[in-house]
Amino acid sequence: AETAPTPTSLRSGMERINADLMAFVAKNHVSSGKIVVWGASHQSFTILTSSGIVGDISYIVDSAPFKQGRYSPVSHCAIRSPDVLVGEAVSAIIIIAPPYADEIQKIIRADYSIHCPLAIVRKGRVEVA
Repeated sequence: AETAPTPTSLRSGMERINADLMAFVAKNHVSSGKIVVWGASHQSFTILTSSGIVGDISYIVDSAPFKQGRYSPVSHCAIRSPDVLVGEAVSAIIIIAPPYADEIQKIIRADYSIHCPLAIVRKGRVEVA
């Protein structure tokens, strides 16, 4: 049985995610490409707001039409359809949608033929693919 997270373990997990995302953004930030977040959820909004990377994010994509055309709270990032990725110069994508991360990764590679680095946030860590 899993034990409930403590405030200390939650803080430690967020600090690890924030540091990993800042390193990922620093490594993949190029003037000719955009860094995009996939996933407009309360989790992605929280991570964006706390991580210090929001200034490096061009926009957020989400496949839910009712989210598109809106802006994220606090960080005020535009939320757009994934279709904007067609022909877009993307240098990196950060996936913040844990239950759908594997499916989103397949969509990015197969449907949009984007082969840039991906950072996947899940289970208190950042995986790079």
